[in-house]
Amino acid sequence: MMKSMFVKISLVVGGYIAAFGVAWVGEDIYEGLTQAMRSQSSGGMVAEGDSIMFFFLFGAAALVPTGLAFYFSRSSLKFWSFLSKAVVVFALTGPLMEMGNIAMKAFKLLELPMRMPWALLSFFGLVRIFAAPVMAGTFFLAVLIAPDSSSRKRMLIAMGIEAGLCVWVFMEYVFFQRFF
Repeated sequence: MMKSMFVKISLVVGGYIAAFGVAWVGEDIYEGLTQAMRSQSSGGMVAEGDSIMFFFLFGAAALVPTGLAFYFSRSSLKFWSFLSKAVVVFALTGPLMEMGNIAMKAFKLLELPMRMPWALLSFFGLVRIFAAPVMAGTFFLAVLIAPDSSSRKRMLIAMGIEAGLCVWVFMEYVFFQRFF
């Protein structure tokens, strides 16, 4: 029993380490392919784009070990009940952060002399919004693996919230050329 648990944990941890390696190599390839464009761009913008690309690649590659962890934990209904409720709460933070960013823009809070707390909140909102596609994929994976119907329904709700947030942000960017 103990050996089996060690093997499962090793597979999941090894999968996350491999996902980190995939993201690292993918980022290096991306950097090599965009070298000409980099010399004409602002260093800070290039660094931000690189970090977004790295975290997206890591998130996509990490779906494999996350799926393994979900599969290995199928027998624990208490875990799935807690996880599915926590996931819905987490998913609701996306639209809340987006509404907060819209409110900050409407009330011009980022133009105030003491704008640092608002700028920090706006930054976390942007990071949270960029995580939505990976979160939607993770929650979809959980829907497929969840052992009971109530957990599956909550995961499906969370996936829908994340997918809706992705669509909202895409529409904002396409029609208004802004992320928030």
